[in-house]
Amino acid sequence: MNSYKTLGAVIDSKYEDFVEECKKLSAGEVQNLIFVLSHTYADLALRKDVILAGTDISLEEKQNTVLKIYAEMQKIEDKVIHLRKRAKELTPKR
Repeated sequence: MNSYKTLGAVIDSKYEDFVEECKKLSAGEVQNLIFVLSHTYADLALRKDVILAGTDISLEEKQNTVLKIYAEMQKIEDKVIHLRKRAKELTPKR
């Protein structure tokens, strides 16, 4: 992977495109993506908690926002699961 721009494009791509792009990545790049996506997931979880604790938006707005956050979190989970499998494939066998 040649640039952060490419990394961002891989992260933001649809799952099917993501899987194809992952085939081109080195073991280090795969580990880097796992790290970045794991932190993004944690950030979304924190944002969800802040939204739920907030008193300045309606319950309906909270529900809509939290559902969108959960959808993004699910996409990240799916990608991390794929990346962990890919990392195992790239790890030399003993």
